[in-house]
Amino acid sequence: GESNRLSRHGRGVVLCLGPTRDAAVEQARLAEAAGCAVLMVAGDISGKDAFPGVLPPEALRTLTGINAVVSWHAGERQQAYRQALANRPGPLIPLITGMDITARCRIERHVCIDTTAAGGNASLLAGAS
Repeated sequence: GESNRLSRHGRGVVLCLGPTRDAAVEQARLAEAAGCAVLMVAGDISGKDAFPGVLPPEALRTLTGINAVVSWHAGERQQAYRQALANRPGPLIPLITGMDITARCRIERHVCIDTTAAGGNASLLAGAS
């Protein structure tokens, strides 16, 4: 016997950096649809979990509580965000730059249990007598 289970979950908290208000709102909509919580930082944005302005790249080196960053900036700002995330200690945090962010805002977990080597008897694999 064998059992395979695949599950998908939201990545966690996704930081949506726009660059425009409309872009950040769209990023947040897609991330929430994937099961994530969101924070938005962009232009003149306002509302719950939204902060106006532009996040300085160096802030990404120490910002805690995020699991992914979405940015549709171009050029030097995008590169600066990438470098700041690469220089963080601890777990890697992805910078999502594509327009279709849904798949990148999810994580997959796969559990495979193979009892074939024990003749189909799972208790043999568990060491039970």
